[in-house]
Amino acid sequence: MNVRTLKKLRMDQARAAMKAAGYNAILISNPENRQYLSGFRGHDSGLDTAGRLFITVKHAALFTDSRYTEQATEEAKGFDISEKRLPLSSLILERMDEWGIKGGANFKIGVESRHMTIDIYDELYHGSKNRFELVPFKELIEPLRIVKDQQEIALTQKATDITCETFAHWLTL
Repeated sequence: MNVRTLKKLRMDQARAAMKAAGYNAILISNPENRQYLSGFRGHDSGLDTAGRLFITVKHAALFTDSRYTEQATEEAKGFDISEKRLPLSSLILERMDEWGIKGGANFKIGVESRHMTIDIYDELYHGSKNRFELVPFKELIEPLRIVKDQQEIALTQKATDITCETFAHWLTL
């Protein structure tokens, strides 16, 4: 399975989970979930400004800072890459406008409660301009990541083979 097909499959599964949970969109902050869905591997410590995914039924954006724009463009093909220069709520509202999403009181954005600071939640809440409601969730993407696809199995096998070869080499020294 090629990378593009794999990403599409994962996004389809994420969107199905999103719909089943009653969300119109999701905001992915967990770096591992972000990489799983988009292929973007950027990561830093602390607030993880490397990026967040904003996914709706039809659209997907990756918000990242200037240190990662080039990497994001290369790794997250098919995602609308936006360099973070505004508050996160403003970026979300810009994308909603660009994508023709009116939002409103019933527009629910699921957010990863384990990967969002109170400050960011507050900024989103107060910056929503009543166009979306934030709904925290604990696990939406993680259950998808549990089941390994053929590519993940092959990479795990390759890593195991390398480890075994390295260990065998060290035994002969």
